[in-house]
Amino acid sequence: MLPDAPYDLRQRAGSLLVDGQPISAEEFGDGWPTIESAVLSEPTFAASYRALRERAGAEAPSWLALAPRRPASADDQMAWFFVALPGNLLAFELVSAGAHATYLFRALPAARYAGEGPAQLRGPAMAVVEQVSEALVDARFLREPIHLPAERLSDARYLRYRLAIAALPSLAAARQRFVGRLIHRDEAGWAAALDEAIRWSGSAREDVRWPGGAAGSDDDEDQQSTDRPSADQPADEDT
Repeated sequence: MLPDAPYDLRQRAGSLLVDGQPISAEEFGDGWPTIESAVLSEPTFAASYRALRERAGAEAPSWLALAPRRPASADDQMAWFFVALPGNLLAFELVSAGAHATYLFRALPAARYAGEGPAQLRGPAMAVVEQVSEALVDARFLREPIHLPAERLSDARYLRYRLAIAALPSLAAARQRFVGRLIHRDEAGWAAALDEAIRWSGSAREDVRWPGGAAGSDDDEDQQSTDRPSADQPADEDT
């Protein structure tokens, strides 16, 4: 990903961006813009990242992560990013083929949030970033087990998800912090929904899902960005 970068930068990237461990600009140091450009080489996701960073403000932390799609595979890497937002929110996107959506998570439990800005919540946000990243790797980058509401998970075809949630603490923790999804059908609508979610989350005092989130809508992001399920498995319908 960095064929023309200086040797020391490539060595640092190779030692830090491994196994889904999220890394921030502060942790990486000099050369971070080069890493951002390399990981976010797809213009669609680069534009989304920039828009989230602009909404968050210059002091808000952000993180990048890489992990192989399959264990021990060095050639097929998945990439994702997080941006800390106002209103106690973290934005996450998986940089992949398929449909495009932003996932929102709480940095703090709603009852503990007292109006802190993104930079003030760096520590709690980092803990959630690590939880969600671990859940992604554990769930083979499927997002449905994170976002499907309980009433849909009760369907028999989602038995494997229910078993995974019960067996994987990372997945259960990610679900607990999940707020909602913003689907990129059009940028104006996405931006308006983002502002609405930030306002709602900033005043929420219970850990409930954002009523405007597209938690139940179906499309093909999981299908296109992971292995297709076998005939005895339900098709993934995630964004």
